[in-house]
Amino acid sequence: MKIKENINKYIFRGYDIRGVVPTDIDIDTAYTIGIAFGSKLHDMGKTKCVVGHDNRISSPDLHQALIQGLLESGVNIVDIGLTTTPMYYFACLDLKIDSGIMITASHNPKNENGFKFAFSNYSNAKGKEIEDFYNYIKQGKFYYANGTITKKSVKKDYFNALRNNINFGKRKVKVVLDPGNGTTAILLDDLFKTLDVSYTIINGVSDGTFPNHHPDPSIESNLEELKQVVVDTKADVGLAFDGDGDRVGIISNLGNFIPIDYYMIIIIRDIINKVKNKTFLYDVKCSKSLEDEIIKLGGTPYCYRTGNSYTKAKVAELDLAFGGELSGHVYFRDKFLGFDSGIYAGIRLLEILSNTNK
Repeated sequence: MKIKENINKYIFRGYDIRGVVPTDIDIDTAYTIGIAFGSKLHDMGKTKCVVGHDNRISSPDLHQALIQGLLESGVNIVDIGLTTTPMYYFACLDLKIDSGIMITASHNPKNENGFKFAFSNYSNAKGKEIEDFYNYIKQGKFYYANGTITKKSVKKDYFNALRNNINFGKRKVKVVLDPGNGTTAILLDDLFKTLDVSYTIINGVSDGTFPNHHPDPSIESNLEELKQVVVDTKADVGLAFDGDGDRVGIISNLGNFIPIDYYMIIIIRDIINKVKNKTFLYDVKCSKSLEDEIIKLGGTPYCYRTGNSYTKAKVAELDLAFGGELSGHVYFRDKFLGFDSGIYAGIRLLEILSNTNK
């Protein structure tokens, strides 16, 4: 592996680094990003970071190259291996390491990959931070030392966090789960067998080629199979997750697609009288129905720009109990840790359904 001199500026996007493999991103790109990221941490007086990767076919090779670069920059790595993005967020919080890199292209096509990364404060780099990192890489003034690597599993503690303060009612909810062969497929059965629900999993084999449908639950056409199985099994609800597990999609018991702004209405109705701060954030793509319902319930609507890194940071900055965006990223801070987890978002809906006959 070698430092990539002509790294493509195009891959440095608004919220992450992302491109086609190997045209835009190859192992030399990952190696270079590793050395640069570690050098930047050194400049900031930091010595540790968390690293994980999703189940895309290209992810293991990029993961190894990134780690090699980080090690040569003198960073001490906690490697959590194959993981969902929410589990990576949890690992950073649980280990109290506020810097890290997650190798993922989220819901993008299978031939793409990328890097979500945080330099500090557990907050994904965005906008100017990403532009500045590109310029830092171009300067090529890297720091070299010998780092260490520790492999760590946070699965047990993450499951405990997902289940913490969840109170299922008397009604046993029947749910169909569709990870779309994405990374949540490695978790669903182990987790849901510990919950008081009846569940069926479809497309549940982890496969980074996504052979059954594109893993983007915000697009209704990707959920046609889930709709049919929900209706056929007379399930109460269907839950779908994207490739790296940070977004959720909802299908009703009648097989209808439920937009996330309608899901947010259900959540806000449930929590508004249980939280002190009654302001709720949503992005500009959400319908006016959400704003109207928040006002009707006695809350304060807060409309904000689209972009996961921006909306999550703003929800934390304003100390809000809940917020989200139409793409399926939602953030619970009433009795969860504030990062976007599609699985947790689904569990919160199951909790509500178990306590009502509606």
